Amino acid sequence: MKICYQTIQKIKKIVIIILLTLIIILLITGRRFSYKVFNDTNADIIYKGYKQEKIVSFACNIDWGNEYIPELLNILDEYDVKVTFFITGRWADKYSSTVKLIHSKGHEIGNHGYYHKDYSKFDYKTAYEDIKHADDSLKKIINDEIMLFSPPSGAYNDEVIKALKNLDYNKMILWSIDTIDWNKTTTKEKIYNRIMNKIGYSDIILMHPTKNTVDILPDVIKELQNNGYQIVTISKMIE
Repeated sequence: MKICYQTIQKIKKIVIIILLTLIIILLITGRRFSYKVFNDTNADIIYKGYKQEKIVSFACNIDWGNEYIPELLNILDEYDVKVTFFITGRWADKYSSTVKLIHSKGHEIGNHGYYHKDYSKFDYKTAYEDIKHADDSLKKIINDEIMLFSPPSGAYNDEVIKALKNLDYNKMILWSIDTIDWNKTTTKEKIYNRIMNKIGYSDIILMHPTKNTVDILPDVIKELQNNGYQIVTISKMIE
């Protein structure tokens, strides 16, 4: 029994050592990856702002849902709120008048790629061409510079970062709160709770033009404002 007990204790120690080694390797690997992305390519990947203040931004990604955008814009007008719309080039080309309307109301326009594909699978050339294609389309429509890029589904790789740098995009925007409003199982109550249960300083809230989002957005905006939060565009929050 004594031998068996000692054997078990040795096995436990070995398992603990292996687990600790794996954790250290993962931490080191993660740090190396972050160093490569942020320093070698000189591009920032933004999940949230830097200010320790009650300030938040909405990132509204658009590749569909145009039927809900007029009502969405009316709500934002009613509460005097400006947000950042990340728009795909193919959607912009099809609904250029809506893109102009969004821009005319003082909202920020960002690049969401042209074809809404998985950027994590892109090589440098494909990423460069897709981002530039969208950039050209958006600039032509709004006659203004596009400063921010957000990849579809938040997917990217090192080649995407390099392409962004060479296209003078030094900020890639992701998010800290995901409403998951595109999912069919998501209700307006879930959207509200996903935001209000997590909200904090300088959060970026991801949303899309869906019926549930439009239905609950007034309640979200009122609750944020009642709690002292200022809602601004992403560029303003991270400047």
